[in-house]
Amino acid sequence: MIAKLKGKVEEITPNGLLIDVHGVVYKVSSTEYTRSMIKLDQDISILTYQDIKETSSTLYGFLYSDEKEIFELLLLVNGVGPKSALSILNTSNPKTILEGIGSHDPEHFRKLTGIGKKSAEKIIVALKDKVDAIETFSNNDRQDAIEALVSLGYSDRQARETVKDIAKDLSSEQIIKEALKKLAK
Repeated sequence: MIAKLKGKVEEITPNGLLIDVHGVVYKVSSTEYTRSMIKLDQDISILTYQDIKETSSTLYGFLYSDEKEIFELLLLVNGVGPKSALSILNTSNPKTILEGIGSHDPEHFRKLTGIGKKSAEKIIVALKDKVDAIETFSNNDRQDAIEALVSLGYSDRQARETVKDIAKDLSSEQIIKEALKKLAK
């Protein structure tokens, strides 16, 4: 399995990225958020999930571990495949998806992701018992933000110093946005 790619972004497509890793170009499907954080010709490190089928192999890429972890949690639900999981992540951020699952209310979850009632119920029923795994995501937000800033070219020290002054109740995506604003000054 391919767990991570480190290389240069050769192309950003409407559904993913082409990443050149020492002359081998990988096609990686990704979330809109991941694509929005990446620039052409940028050196990146991206977490991947490899979906292997009898006739194909598809890589899904995530800049942040919370996105990948939610993606993999959604795959535990019967009837939710990689494309559906990616679609859910395109309509909601990981923290909002967790809130939807935690609410145990299919209507709340449906509003967040735009999926059908039966699918929302399936997701909630299948994942509500995964509370321990779900609760760990919020503890990783600051570390994910630091890792993302480092992958964008900032030093570890610079990333840590910038992140430490940002509110603690934000998602990793929000922390990164705030940190990039600070670093741009």
